[in-house]
Amino acid sequence: MSADHVTRLPRVGRHPPLSGRDRRHYAREAARAPQTYIDMMLDAERKRAEAARAEKVADRLECEAWCGALLFGLDVVRSPTIAQALNAGFDAIEIQCQRCRRMSLVPLAKIKRPPDTELWKLEPSLICQPCRDDLEALKPKRGFRSRTQALITGLHLAQREPDPPDDPQTPSAAKRAGRAG
Repeated sequence: MSADHVTRLPRVGRHPPLSGRDRRHYAREAARAPQTYIDMMLDAERKRAEAARAEKVADRLECEAWCGALLFGLDVVRSPTIAQALNAGFDAIEIQCQRCRRMSLVPLAKIKRPPDTELWKLEPSLICQPCRDDLEALKPKRGFRSRTQALITGLHLAQREPDPPDDPQTPSAAKRAGRAG
């Protein structure tokens, strides 16, 4: 392709207008341009933060709806993904082994699957550790390959860290200490 076919856009601000009124307007707008740029970038950042909060709320609602459906034994068509559960603040899956009925928590962060994997797809690979050890002990002796599957019973919410204790130097802590003593 030759250089003649390439269209070039004129650079804005290369040649200011020559008349007085247009030149003054151009100078005012050029002076406002940096602040306008900063305002637009801050607005874009605010909108992204709002969108992230809205997505977190949507993920939380979807995860809670799915947990409610599991609780009442509904057959759900779709489940949240690992990434959605982590984004919503859930840190583990609650499972129940079908063999020994033991309830366990499996940390979502330690699951070695792509983040876009739906949670229901994890069920065939879940098994509690005591049953896994028992089956491993029986396998060489009897040569059997039986595997019990665990059922997902819900999601476990991450624990919030407790608030730090009051500093004894603060007035509210001194009031409480005065009342206690």
